[in-house]
Amino acid sequence: MLKPSMTRITEFPWMSRHSARVPDLVHAVLHDSGRARSSKRAHLAGYVLICALLTACANPVLRQARQDCDPESYQLFPVVMQSHRVTEPVVVQVPDGTQHCITESVRQGDRTTAVTRCVPNYMMQTRWMDRWVQIDLNARERNVWHERCVQQLCIQRAGNTSCEPPPVVTTPLPPSPPPPPSPSTPAR
Repeated sequence: MLKPSMTRITEFPWMSRHSARVPDLVHAVLHDSGRARSSKRAHLAGYVLICALLTACANPVLRQARQDCDPESYQLFPVVMQSHRVTEPVVVQVPDGTQHCITESVRQGDRTTAVTRCVPNYMMQTRWMDRWVQIDLNARERNVWHERCVQQLCIQRAGNTSCEPPPVVTTPLPPSPPPPPSPSTPAR
């Protein structure tokens, strides 16, 4: 149990600094029913599974082109990490100054005593907090160069930028001649 002077912090790192709908998101996360939340989790898990399967089944020519471009992209644009201070919204649970009290009667031997338990009520507040993160300064340039390299290799190897094999053109077979007439049996 938290004392009135303590705060409970819940971070949402996926929220951007410029998010105008932070209270809506907090309300959705905190007040959805358990069934709805588990349904959302199942939907998200299914989406992640489908993406993973599609990535695993990617075109082998495309995968090879990406592997061929990796060493040169990291040689031209090496990883350069630098610390940056980032300001992010943090949802904090703070006491609102009120309490919720419950009085119960407790029987002790042959007498009954009233016991009151009080719990502070909390409200959610969004506060901006700074934290330090490591950022790769060359990541954007490396990724742009890498994608261009992959596209060039795909054009050389498959004739298109997505490394898709050329469509198979099938020519229809000429119609088969009609079967010869069956010999008829002579009439008697």
